[in-house]
Amino acid sequence: MENLFLPALLGPRFFYIVPVFLLTTVLYNPSSKTKVSLVLIFLLITEIFSGHPIGAMLIPFIATFTVYLIANKYLNISSNLRENMSFSGVIMSFLIIALFAYLYSFFFIISRPPYDILDSLVKFSLFFTRSIFQTIIWPLVFTLLFKYVLKNK
Repeated sequence: MENLFLPALLGPRFFYIVPVFLLTTVLYNPSSKTKVSLVLIFLLITEIFSGHPIGAMLIPFIATFTVYLIANKYLNISSNLRENMSFSGVIMSFLIIALFAYLYSFFFIISRPPYDILDSLVKFSLFFTRSIFQTIIWPLVFTLLFKYVLKNK
């Protein structure tokens, strides 16, 4: 919701919490086609309200979700995210969500024009060093939220 309300206060720009929340929502239950389609529609609405070109957030999200589906096929990540309620399970879930949040950020940065790989890698390294706090805090908050508050069963 911050991409719908904060642009009115702060101007149109990218806020990191919405893609991480939507990514966490899909990671905890990737088999729900309605949930995935609702997330994609919400991302499209977010793009429209935040002033991004159409596809600026959708394409990286779809690329990240595709990587997740391939990894989930072999590693069964989604059941491990939902079932393991111990401290080690929380740490593992946090690391998986943080990894896919960084992967989303990488795809987001690399898909921006001009399509220069070296420039995109420099921008990603700057993002990695400057926003480490929010890319650690938001996955941790959403891990605790989905593990203990929402409890998808």
